[in-house]
Amino acid sequence: VEAVEAVIRVEPARLAIGLANAWACCPPEAGDIPVKDLKNAPKATFFWPEVVGEAYTALAARGKAFRGVVYWEAAADGVVPPGRTEPLYFARECNKFLHTSTTGTRARVH
Repeated sequence: VEAVEAVIRVEPARLAIGLANAWACCPPEAGDIPVKDLKNAPKATFFWPEVVGEAYTALAARGKAFRGVVYWEAAADGVVPPGRTEPLYFARECNKFLHTSTTGTRARVH
């Protein structure tokens, strides 16, 4: 299959940013993983919700805020990230700047 290069334009208000949550957080340094195990290492980039919030706030100030955040592995919300001691509630933290849920509501996990 040949790769095709294309430009796709999406209005920021229609764009949801796809992110990885706690399962992708805090992987060991590449040198700490034996080469034979690299194929099993997480292959996702992790951003702390606070950093995503800073980006959202900066874009919103310029009238270019994205619509929201989506993430996979919803069942991992509230999991303690590797190397940490506290659970990460990705949805709750992102709601602090997105304001998409009201207190007492819960997301459905399918």
